[in-house]
Amino acid sequence: MKKRGAIRAFDGGTRRFKDKATRATRNTKPRAISKGKPLCFGVPRKSGRRSVLSRPLLADFGEFEKLEADHKLILTLSSSLLNFVKQGKEELFRKRVKTYVTTVLEHNQQEEILVFPYWKSVSNDTAKSALEHAKRIIQAFGVDEYLEFTGMSKQFFDSL
Repeated sequence: MKKRGAIRAFDGGTRRFKDKATRATRNTKPRAISKGKPLCFGVPRKSGRRSVLSRPLLADFGEFEKLEADHKLILTLSSSLLNFVKQGKEELFRKRVKTYVTTVLEHNQQEEILVFPYWKSVSNDTAKSALEHAKRIIQAFGVDEYLEFTGMSKQFFDSL
């Protein structure tokens, strides 16, 4: 990681973000797939390596930033919905669940259009490495919880 506040160029552009924990400004790249390792949106990059999918995505970087912002919005909405349920605010939950579902559906559709087609240009070794890394993240989260949350079958997950 470079010094706080430093700006690092990548693929012809720069980005900065504010780290809430330290209130320090640090640099980040598009957080798609880096050297075969999926990175969670909102997690800063720790090296200057080029993302596997960043080059083709840069043509649609504005759209990529929207997808990134959607992830944050979806997390915020889901947290709010959980809080509404815990607090017994059923009416507020009903009002906001439509926004949540609409946002997730539109976001997933845009990912299918803008991101997933680029996987065809990734080498088999890179894709395999990314899948193995993603599985390790899922296993750390809890496979049963992940399958319940996503609706994916255990049989399909094991076949990946």
